[in-house]
Amino acid sequence: MVNGILLFAALLAGLAFLFTMIRFVKGPSAADRVVAFDVTTIVAITFIVFAAINEGRKIYLDVALVYALLSFLGVIAVARYLELTGSEQTGFEDKAGSHKSHACKSGEHSDNSVEGASK
Repeated sequence: MVNGILLFAALLAGLAFLFTMIRFVKGPSAADRVVAFDVTTIVAITFIVFAAINEGRKIYLDVALVYALLSFLGVIAVARYLELTGSEQTGFEDKAGSHKSHACKSGEHSDNSVEGASK
């Protein structure tokens, strides 16, 4: 029973890896690619944990933990870099988002603002 559940979980993780690779290649913006890379590392950590369970070696869990910490720091560093380079170069904003940001800079507020939503 446990082996069947682990096999099903491994198949789901493999499917997640496939979808993540598609998003990593197709991703229209750098943010999509960063998120896909982060999910890829999470799936890789899942495979390391599966290997630890299958082999019965607890040292693999330590490897997975270190890999998770390094992955977190890497994603934070890339996110900081993307923040410093500006959202227009990375494709974060669409045309509507650009319009709203220019309107807010000029002092005008749209109906979708937080102040408008609370009224």
